[in-house]
Amino acid sequence: MSGTPAILLVFAVAPLLIFIPGLRKENYRSISMLCFVTLLYFTVIVANLFEPDRSLFDISAVIAVVTLFITTMMYSRWLQRQQASSGIDYSNEC
Repeated sequence: MSGTPAILLVFAVAPLLIFIPGLRKENYRSISMLCFVTLLYFTVIVANLFEPDRSLFDISAVIAVVTLFITTMMYSRWLQRQQASSGIDYSNEC
């Protein structure tokens, strides 16, 4: 992390920023897609854990990504059920 250029960190975080409008509108499809994107981050971080020079950052990153995945998965599921029970169709919103 200390030797990583700032521009590479921007490219690493940019895919997560795409989902902000969907999160603000509480669109469960956007939140579900965020779950899939976090799985990509998870695979990269777990691969880094098997390197001999792993750090405390790698361990904390796994914990953060797993927490984000579980939170978004559960929230998406609860939001989908809430919208289905209210009878309102939010599927056409972005």
